[in-house]
Amino acid sequence: RENHPGIRDGWYVPTAGNFSYGMQAGFSARKLDVYLKAGKVVSQNFRTTPLFPFYGELGCTVRL
Repeated sequence: RENHPGIRDGWYVPTAGNFSYGMQAGFSARKLDVYLKAGKVVSQNFRTTPLFPFYGELGCTVRL
């Protein structure tokens, strides 16, 4: 407090935070794994949505 006299105690409004929920599916064959994820994103207060309210991810993994 002596270095920052304007500091306050108490609760602060959250500055960021999103929750993602959705589904995931995948397929494995020998050395190859392929997966797909898709879902919806909501903000921390559950009342607003971010700029991009949906997400998707396609991935591939090759095992050695």
